[in-house]
Amino acid sequence: GPLLAAALLLGLEPRDVLAIDAVTFLLSPLLLAGLPPATATLERQPLLASARVGLGAIWDHRLVRTISLGFFGVAAFTAVDDVTLPFLGRDTFGAGESGVSLLYAAGGIGVLAGFGLLRRRTRPAVQLALAGFVLSSGGNVLTGAAPILALALATQGLRGIGNAWLGVGV
Repeated sequence: GPLLAAALLLGLEPRDVLAIDAVTFLLSPLLLAGLPPATATLERQPLLASARVGLGAIWDHRLVRTISLGFFGVAAFTAVDDVTLPFLGRDTFGAGESGVSLLYAAGGIGVLAGFGLLRRRTRPAVQLALAGFVLSSGGNVLTGAAPILALALATQGLRGIGNAWLGVGV
């Protein structure tokens, strides 16, 4: 996604790239319509009632509640990075839209690399979550402190690895 956007932005205006993205979302239901129907039967409940049951189950189990609140807190504080990347890429590095897309892509590539690294070696979930938290948060800090775009791309990759490990560990 972001790599393709970076390539498209070299020759197209951002509005055109967003239009292409919107068309892909419109085409997705057509592709899904060709899949065979699901065979599982689900109990039909109103949305709010289902949400209440799910949140109640999370709240009633101390470990699940702790993990959920911790994950929410981490996501709330680290998601700021996603909001600031366009400003960092454009204003600090003067990289334009393609540079911003590359910053996002570096994080995504890091996530893929993080999952790939997990194939070879397993760790206890707590160790994995803590290592992921350190890499993800450290990647955020180092991206903000990076003096050049190339270093920011590398630190976004580290952030992505951390996000993968954190997600699996939690």
